[in-house]
Amino acid sequence: MESSTPCPMLTRKKVLALALPVVAAQAATATTGLVDTLVMGRFGDKADLAAVDIAAVAFSFIYWAFGFLRMSTTGLTAQAGGRSDEDEKRAILVRALMLGAAIGTVLVLISPLLRLAMGGAFAGTERVEDLAEGYFNARIWGAPAYLMGIAVTGWMLGPGKTGQMLVFQIVLNAINAGLDIWFVAGLKLGPAGIGAGTAIAEWSALALGLWLVRSGLGARKGLFDRARLAAMFSANRDIMIRTLAL
Repeated sequence: MESSTPCPMLTRKKVLALALPVVAAQAATATTGLVDTLVMGRFGDKADLAAVDIAAVAFSFIYWAFGFLRMSTTGLTAQAGGRSDEDEKRAILVRALMLGAAIGTVLVLISPLLRLAMGGAFAGTERVEDLAEGYFNARIWGAPAYLMGIAVTGWMLGPGKTGQMLVFQIVLNAINAGLDIWFVAGLKLGPAGIGAGTAIAEWSALALGLWLVRSGLGARKGLFDRARLAAMFSANRDIMIRTLAL
């Protein structure tokens, strides 16, 4: 007869302690694009602003399609934690990081096609399209870091480490804002500077995130277990279909 560990009582205080940092982190996520627009609107002209808006919308759509990486990582990590399976929790993190890195690398490789699709989807003047291309070409190098970052935050959410998720997002936004101002107001790099600043901020935040979850990076046991890999891909596939349908 198996012994069962009683679940801790869930109180309103505990729910708020988990939820409030998530709400704040989501609000901070929204301010990333706001800062890009604010800096460009303050130090650029209307063509610069239009270019940043077009390219930022394109990236939002691309990245939104891969939101399954955070949701599936959170769910699978919570399940492993409920079973007290620490080996599997660590393996889930490493698998998610590998998947994020792989998808991000593919996005970089097919970026010329994505850039063409962006140009076809938005009607802009030749100057706006050229400026948007500069933003896109700079920011696309942050794709692996961004996708690995959402895997990290998904793993943080699984055991309820919402405070760490908030720290991750605040650091990302702070670096992004600082670089935006420096590259645009100081170095006069325009939309390309905004894109470069965001990409650098994504890699910097990833470095912090990996340090925060360093306890989960030593996975060895069951990392390439066929059944668990199939479960991960199945969850990701279903969530991606749901996301694209929305």
